[in-house]
Amino acid sequence: MGIPSIISLIRTKLFFDFIISLCFVFSGIWLVYIGPSSNTVIKLFGQTITSTDAGVTVIFLSALVLILVTQRTLKTMELLIKAEKLHK
Repeated sequence: MGIPSIISLIRTKLFFDFIISLCFVFSGIWLVYIGPSSNTVIKLFGQTITSTDAGVTVIFLSALVLILVTQRTLKTMELLIKAEKLHK
């Protein structure tokens, strides 16, 4: 499997990660719409986030996951492109 095909697979993975994150965002919006209230506390990266709405929490987490996955995927693509240029 060559580097161009690996880059194609990574692009496909990024696309599906984006779609899954959008599904989480829409489910968060739906939770905000139906109005379930619950106290939610998230401890993440040394920070404590408190919310009284589960939908807002889901939207926040999906945005965070999308940002982290996109950053790592793009960094991997960048390294593969550099490796391909060095290989030629």
